[in-house]
Amino acid sequence: MTTKSRSIIQEVSFALLEKVRHSEELWIVRHAGYIKKPVKRALWEKITKELKAEYPSLAELTTVAVLNQFNVLEDPVELWDTFKHQTLQAAKECIGERPRSMRGFVSTGTLENIKESRAARLAGNQDQHGALSHRTSSGL
Repeated sequence: MTTKSRSIIQEVSFALLEKVRHSEELWIVRHAGYIKKPVKRALWEKITKELKAEYPSLAELTTVAVLNQFNVLEDPVELWDTFKHQTLQAAKECIGERPRSMRGFVSTGTLENIKESRAARLAGNQDQHGALSHRTSSGL
């Protein structure tokens, strides 16, 4: 299998996953349509038509083949993770990324306060320990 054909198969698999994701009756067990075979069959037929329209090279594609492809994806979790990563990457390129806050960052001064506070507590100096603990808390 060539790299190009593998890429096309992967692209079609991602398209299939996206279409199934929007058809909750096919995968949400508690959905009212999940147990209705005619509803699910109609959705698989709709997905097949959409795939044929998007990929003209799949003109001979049947509904059974689409259903089988969905059932035997190499590793659905890996494909979904890859799809999610690509979607998030595209969103990041379109709308940018919000800068992360510095919360969780501890300065060297605060680390020194923590060490001094611990040393004071272990030495039994409760007044110094209390003052250093208060200074450390306000530094965080």
